[in-house]
Amino acid sequence: MTEKAKSILKPFYYFAFIEALIFWYAIEKLLWDSSGLTAEQIVLLGIIAQSSQVLIEVPSSIVADRWSRRKTLIASSTFMMIAIIIVLAVQSFMSFLIMSLMWAFYFAFQSGTVNAYIYDLLKEGGEESQYRKALSRYATFQLSGLLVSSLGASLLIKFGG
Repeated sequence: MTEKAKSILKPFYYFAFIEALIFWYAIEKLLWDSSGLTAEQIVLLGIIAQSSQVLIEVPSSIVADRWSRRKTLIASSTFMMIAIIIVLAVQSFMSFLIMSLMWAFYFAFQSGTVNAYIYDLLKEGGEESQYRKALSRYATFQLSGLLVSSLGASLLIKFGG
């Protein structure tokens, strides 16, 4: 990847890492179980989240194309913040259901928008030939953040109860 492409996307890579620092993601099912949810309810929440994300995927792409990619990513992050606030405030099946729906909106609004935004940024800098490398690098930063948060969650459980 060229230095120019790296510099264009550097803030975006940091965004990917920071946004992937979801410490409870690795232990969320344990939280649900300790909150009294049954195995059936936990599976139902997963089904609802995944099917909702599929249903929202196309409309969220339309929003990104018509509204703006940047605003769509901000909306995506807002959905994630709402999910976090809800789960911290109340721990019941209904709060986990709303949180699961907010996660579905978060992922749907982020997925295709990120790819399109990376391409747009590279195109503006005349570096669109670097697109595949940029996507790979973005995924690496994102997965690194998820790894760090998963390890952190494990340590929190081990030493924090």
